[in-house]
Amino acid sequence: MTGIVGPDTEQALIAATETTPASKMEEFDLFDIELADMAWTEEINRKSSDYIKWVQQSLNNILGLKLAVDGESGKQTRSAIRSFQQQVGLEPDGIMGEKTEAAMITRGASTPPQSKASDSDSGVKMRKHKNGGYSAYGGGSVTAALKKLKNQGLLNISDGDIEMLQRMANVETDGLIQGINSWDSAYMSMGFMQWPVLYDNKHGGKLQRLIQMVPEAFKHYGIELTNEKYVIRSGGEEYTSWKIKGAPTPADLRSEIWAKRFYLAGLDTEIIAAEVKLALIMVREALQKMLVFADNDQLFDRIRTAYDSSPKLRALIQEAFNHRPAYAKKALKNAMLAAKTGIGAEEFIKILQQKIREAYPQNADSQKSAENIINKTAKNATSIDNEFEPNPKNFYGFDDNEYEINERGEEGFFGKYLDPLRFSSVCDRTAATPSFLISKRKSLTPLLSSSQNASAIQKNRTLHPAKSGVQPADIITDLKRYVDFDAVREAIQRQSGGSVVLSEGTVDAVFVEAVHQFQTKVYFDKTAHDGVVGSSTFSSLGIIKHNLRQRIDRGVFGQKVLNNISDSTLTNGEFNAKNWYDFIVTPSFLGHSANNIHLLLVRKLREAENYLLSLPAYNGMTPVELGRALNLDRSTVNYSGLKSAAQKSSNDTLNGSNIFEFLHGLAVSYGKDTNAVYKILSRRNDEFKTYLKSNPSILRFWKNSATFDNRDPLNGFLNLHPDLILALRQKALLAWGATDFGPRASGDVMHFDLRTLGVGKVIAKELKAYVPNSGHHPVG
Repeated sequence: MTGIVGPDTEQALIAATETTPASKMEEFDLFDIELADMAWTEEINRKSSDYIKWVQQSLNNILGLKLAVDGESGKQTRSAIRSFQQQVGLEPDGIMGEKTEAAMITRGASTPPQSKASDSDSGVKMRKHKNGGYSAYGGGSVTAALKKLKNQGLLNISDGDIEMLQRMANVETDGLIQGINSWDSAYMSMGFMQWPVLYDNKHGGKLQRLIQMVPEAFKHYGIELTNEKYVIRSGGEEYTSWKIKGAPTPADLRSEIWAKRFYLAGLDTEIIAAEVKLALIMVREALQKMLVFADNDQLFDRIRTAYDSSPKLRALIQEAFNHRPAYAKKALKNAMLAAKTGIGAEEFIKILQQKIREAYPQNADSQKSAENIINKTAKNATSIDNEFEPNPKNFYGFDDNEYEINERGEEGFFGKYLDPLRFSSVCDRTAATPSFLISKRKSLTPLLSSSQNASAIQKNRTLHPAKSGVQPADIITDLKRYVDFDAVREAIQRQSGGSVVLSEGTVDAVFVEAVHQFQTKVYFDKTAHDGVVGSSTFSSLGIIKHNLRQRIDRGVFGQKVLNNISDSTLTNGEFNAKNWYDFIVTPSFLGHSANNIHLLLVRKLREAENYLLSLPAYNGMTPVELGRALNLDRSTVNYSGLKSAAQKSSNDTLNGSNIFEFLHGLAVSYGKDTNAVYKILSRRNDEFKTYLKSNPSILRFWKNSATFDNRDPLNGFLNLHPDLILALRQKALLAWGATDFGPRASGDVMHFDLRTLGVGKVIAKELKAYVPNSGHHPVG
């Protein structure tokens, strides 16, 4: 296959494009299904024509349209709503519901008439404080919210940990799942743990640490991090925190629009799930820190049973540490010294409560703060009937930055309270394959044979850690996000009749089979299902720094290009010309191995993958299942450098000057709206296929030509799934070769790269490659 379209092909394609183009407003009608006027009317009867005018004006401001602001719910208005919904990741039904309304508000729309958009999910009132800033609390109890997520399979958490988090939230938000506070010295805090934008220099702010876990979810509410930092002085300490895009100073976060954005974000199920994960990490970190302070490994043994069995005790310890770490460490050590081995939970809680009182300064305000923690963690319920306003004196101790400790591997007590979706210390979570649902972890494919397993054991023992430099314990930690080790262990025993001797924490039969199960769900290629952790498996787990990576000669042409630029600042100092090729990796993506691509591109591919998994049609799928659903049915998908060239059946490169100009024109006219671009291309593709069907001689010519590589031209030139194109171009903001490579090069419908963003844009310019102009691509 040459990938070049000759004169006849060019004429056929031109014939397929020589129709009167639809008007720009018609192209906002992104789907063939039209909703009846009644559906719209029923949805907004309670809000009047003034509300429709608000919708129209908001869409004009946000999307740059010219809808008539007439209060009439016509076709163009509904189409524009669908376009907006698609852009923000909502179901494109053309109906103004609460989520669409909230999304408009977070993108700058005013509050709609006769509507309380900021309160719609909980009925709470946004309170403005006389000295500036806002507060709001609502969303129902932590217990109700987390049990709902658990029942839906969206959260893997024990009932005991739910109870613990409820008791902790009693202190932070009076037990409610969401609260925002922008009036005190922390500038902005949100969530049932009240994550502030400062007090964690290691992660650039506690709230920022949460945002980094689910950046796409926060982005839906207009909340993004930048590569710059705030420098904040508080309580005699200096804190550096990642800046929020659109808020040049932390004081800007005190505005009403930011209060609404963060409040609505805190009701998002994905963000709540991330809060839970981070809260459980914090609990482990806090306990570890306090036991290091105690400097006596035997002390914790006295209360281990009590700690394991009592959510009330775990909540008390955590909240004491959260508010005043220095006092909490002293109190816990003294309480353990006073306890006898095997002490009951309630008895130890009474001792600890008293030691907390003694550790706090003996003045009225400090003792009130201590009693607040003691009394509220003693309750396993929310007190939503009470008016709640946090006292800033009870929040964020000056030594709160003691959270800044390194996570360690699975050892001792620390390994007993692992977040089920934990990341090892060597894992780059931004590059890791998205974690699997519990049901997928438990679901096993046919096991390796005993001989295959034994061979893989020997290979893995040779490789790890001696050659790879990675400890098996870290590999196990990361595998547990994808594979249920207990299920594997039971399956091996069943298959072997109990003849296999299984050990814990070593490279054994369970380790190998867990690797195998992971591989079967992330690779179509069966030769990759060998149970051996090699370079690609490492990359797929998110373990980037290992010694099995292919070493690239620093004399390659690309090194000279990198030496000519100095834009490590565009990657937050993470990458530079010297270390660039240390981050060339081979992860799996949608079931295929992506050979030798840069970590920056991997992160964008993961953004696209996470977006796809957020859609109802693909929710909970493994990479292989997702790849199959997107019709990526070829055995390979080709990638190179900062580029991603997807290869699948029945696709070709489009060439010819008229085609170049036509495709580039799509970017100029509709480039910010990928769905609109795809719809036009899809229509032209259908017309091309129709043209071939009606011209047998031309069809025969193309069937016998090398252009389609012995594949059926009637399948056309555009076969990538629209959801995949939307994910890569609209959500991950990659450049698409079909339209984004300029007036002389667009046409490679199978190609995506990073020329639109950051250092990728700088490299493209250095190579004299085309970079989309402002307004011609979703990046802006």
